[in-house]
Amino acid sequence: MITNLKLSLNKNKIFFQDQVDKWQEIIMHWVSTHYLQLAVFNALMLLLVLLRSAGYFEPIFLISINFIVFLGLILSVIFLGAKSSIIFATAVFFIILAIPFEVFGSLQVWAERTIIYAFEAIILGLAMLIIETLYRRK
Repeated sequence: MITNLKLSLNKNKIFFQDQVDKWQEIIMHWVSTHYLQLAVFNALMLLLVLLRSAGYFEPIFLISINFIVFLGLILSVIFLGAKSSIIFATAVFFIILAIPFEVFGSLQVWAERTIIYAFEAIILGLAMLIIETLYRRK
């Protein structure tokens, strides 16, 4: 009985290790083919955060975290080739992230902000889905 259990656990461990290796190979291939786009995306995001912390364009245009997150979603579509399914997955991630923030009473402000990010991702995802559907028809 114990040897059967060990054998079963060993098979599951091998299966999961194979899956991890497969995903690692897929991710490494994607990174190697999108290296420049990933570097430009990260540089632009860093630049936006630095401009926000330095207060540039503040009297004319406020660079808020909300703006940075929404622009990050748009830039991920442009530079990284994110499809609508990835944008919807990001929205789901934001919603799941907001749940513990809402549970702890002192973090409700962060929960509200995270839900705003989720709605922005849903709106962008719907626009992307419409565009993808229109291009598929042609």
